[in-house]
Order: sequence, then C-alpha cells, then structure tokens
Amino acid sequence: MGLGSVKKKYALFIVGERNSGKSTLIRSLTGCSKSKIYYVKSLSGNTLRAFVILSSPQEMGASRYPPQNFPKSIEDKYQVDRKEYDILISPLELSRQKSEIIRLQAIYSKLPKSRL
Repeated sequence: MGLGSVKKKYALFIVGERNSGKSTLIRSLTGCSKSKIYYVKSLSGNTLRAFVILSSPQEMGASRYPPQNFPKSIEDKYQVDRKEYDILISPLELSRQKSEIIRLQAIYSKLPKSRL
C-alpha cells in the first residue's frame, strides 16, 4: 500500500494531566517541532501522512474546540483537509468528563474502514 491508499482514519491521543509532558512526548516520539502534516512510516512499512498537533484542544480553548467539533475545528485552525492525512496525533488533557474521550472515539469509529 502506498501513500494515499489508506482509507480509514486513525487517531492517537496522548492523554494526561495538565503540564504532564504530553506535547513533549509527542515531539520526542515523532521529531515534530510544530503542528502540521508530516510523512511517517508505519511498522508495516506503509507511508502515512500524520497530522501532528502539539497543543491539546483544552489548551487552545475547549469552548472553541469542543469534542463534538473536534477534529474539524482543529483542521480549520491549521487549514488542513481530512483527505490530506491518515492519522491524527494529538495531546488530550485528562478531563473530569470521560465523555470527551468517548465522543472522540465515536467520531473516528464512524469513518470508513480499511487496513494499514
């Protein structure tokens, strides 16, 4: 499978308390220094387009980026179209409302299915 052949969208959320190093961990693991699309290799050798975000929606203002509008509102902020990436990598603050994570899972589970 080459670039662009992946149909299913994936999301990787690094979840933790405020100021716990979520963005630092993402920078360390990906080598990414700013929020944008990067090309990465999967373990199976496929080239993936990763939309890496280094600030959690809560840090950017949860009222502007609520779970029901995420990731669309983040895509708009960075002028990225969902067709331009295969995986979203983002920090997510641990919230008193577990429902935020459940809603994000629901958003991504409804997208078309395919294998990496």
